[in-house]
Amino acid sequence: MIFPARGFGLVCREQIVHCHSNQAYEVEFTSDEGDTLDFLAVRQEQFMVVWRAKTQDWVPVAEQIASLVANLPDEIGLEVLDFARFLSERKKKCKTRHG
Repeated sequence: MIFPARGFGLVCREQIVHCHSNQAYEVEFTSDEGDTLDFLAVRQEQFMVVWRAKTQDWVPVAEQIASLVANLPDEIGLEVLDFARFLSERKKKCKTRHG
């Protein structure tokens, strides 16, 4: 999560510490040293889960992308889809030339 107004960027670590009943989550922001910087209630569309503590597994990239795209307006989601198709075709052409 990035909250520049609060001074948080990609260098912070976050973890969900409480699930509110209204689909909001209390998130603890910590420094790399483990010091708590702040707590903030956020809505599900404001963050993306990348690690599941319960199973000790990383969330697969495809699930992370799907989560991100699900919160975009349709026209932007279509742009993401178009770009993904472009990358897929480029990969096929590279395999054909090199393999």
